[in-house]
Amino acid sequence: MAAELALPVGTEVAGLVIEKILEVGPYDTDYLVHVDGTPRRLKEFLPTQWSLRDGVQPQPRDAEDRGAMRWWLRSFMDRWQAAARIRHPGFSQVFQVFEANATAYVLTELLPGETLDQLLQRVGAVEPTRLQPLFVPLLEAVGLLHAAGLAPLDLNPGRLRLRADGSACLATLGSLRAPLRLQSGLLMTTGTPPYLAPEQVQAGAAVGPATDIYALAAMLHRAVSGHAIPASAQRAGGALTPLAQASDGRCPEALAAAVDAGLELESAKRPQLTTLLTALGAPADAIVAPPASASPAAPALRRRGPMLAAAGLAAVVAAIAAVLWWPRHPQPEAAVSPAASASGSTVSRPTVAAVPPIATAQVGLDQLAIELLKKQQALDAQRAQLEAEVQKLQQQLQAQRLKAQQEAEAAAQEALQRAQQQAAEAQAKKQQEAAERAAAEARHVAEVVARANKNCSLPAPRLSVDNNLIYDNALQVPGALKLSSGAIRLPPVRLPDGSQQQFEITPDSCAHRMRFY
Repeated sequence: MAAELALPVGTEVAGLVIEKILEVGPYDTDYLVHVDGTPRRLKEFLPTQWSLRDGVQPQPRDAEDRGAMRWWLRSFMDRWQAAARIRHPGFSQVFQVFEANATAYVLTELLPGETLDQLLQRVGAVEPTRLQPLFVPLLEAVGLLHAAGLAPLDLNPGRLRLRADGSACLATLGSLRAPLRLQSGLLMTTGTPPYLAPEQVQAGAAVGPATDIYALAAMLHRAVSGHAIPASAQRAGGALTPLAQASDGRCPEALAAAVDAGLELESAKRPQLTTLLTALGAPADAIVAPPASASPAAPALRRRGPMLAAAGLAAVVAAIAAVLWWPRHPQPEAAVSPAASASGSTVSRPTVAAVPPIATAQVGLDQLAIELLKKQQALDAQRAQLEAEVQKLQQQLQAQRLKAQQEAEAAAQEALQRAQQQAAEAQAKKQQEAAERAAAEARHVAEVVARANKNCSLPAPRLSVDNNLIYDNALQVPGALKLSSGAIRLPPVRLPDGSQQQFEITPDSCAHRMRFY
């Protein structure tokens, strides 16, 4: 997914045509471009985990991260604008920093050599005699960055490339200078274990030059001993093997002691950069102040007027950021002002100069970001409390609704049972009344039959198989006719012998034969 966010080959960015995707990292993407026939590296600010592409313009995946991402972008530009003033072979030359496509770009020299990490994987350990030409230019460049108010914060062998003379050069800077609050969580200063200092993983802890001292000491330990030290989080429970012992005595005593001191877990106990430089054999006063020159000369590019104004504004912001970078305290370091050639391949040894201590700033951008982060955390806690209360009220409301529903269902069930009981009682009453009517009718028939049997020589019931033919129901016989005298004349009946006879039934249920033939 990260590679899909990279700009395709052939895309033009402010007059620069992308010819190849060099590297896709978690926070930036590097492209190959050419300026006047010279290959250059174009770095695009692109935190892939939190970004989407809308055409060529990146945008936050979460709309609520828009403000945080904009602050991150300004931090990225501030650091690179300040770093663009540094001219030293130990740091990749920055030609231009500008905004385009709603993000930021940095144009730097392209270092074709292998990384220090590749060298260490290939050779295992570095001979002590190679340490000075390998690391001294790097440490000098880091000293210049510190004097300019910058801390790379992510120094590791993968970020260092080797020049033709075998010296290590810092190719890029870390992506953050203070913690950043995003919707997915808190993003701390980035780094690479085991070169990550303890304060870089502690929320609210100050980072600065001492943080880089830890990383530089960890790289020196790796180069001399042949293996990386444990991550700082894993070191809390145990001591680190001294470098003199880890290198089987191959490391000079002064350098081993300086490296061991640089790996102290407490930043205040770490030595200053001059201690490492002296231990490597560099002059004690090798660090001088950075040149107070203006921003570096940039290659001629086709630029628009608003872009120039934006670049000027960015330079002003970078200058302010350089002063308000982090709360600093005076350091008895000197600084180095190297004379580097345009290609960076040859270096003249820096001259010695007295440098005033770094200016103190009680409230820097990092401190402001941390204070804002604390306020954000307090707001998050209040929001969480409100959400918990809302959830509690919702649960209570749901419980009330459930109780009301259960009571309604119980009432409905009770009403249904009452209705069923009433229906059963009505049905029983109806059946009882029917039984009583049948019994009464049976008694009536019995009485009539009894009277007929008593008063008549031929009672009407004898004419019926079921003995139920009496005066009251004689009219129900098909063809029966009620006479004016009140008697009911039945239709003729054919007898088994073929003869027919007809009867009349008087009101007392006596049957009289009327015809017989």
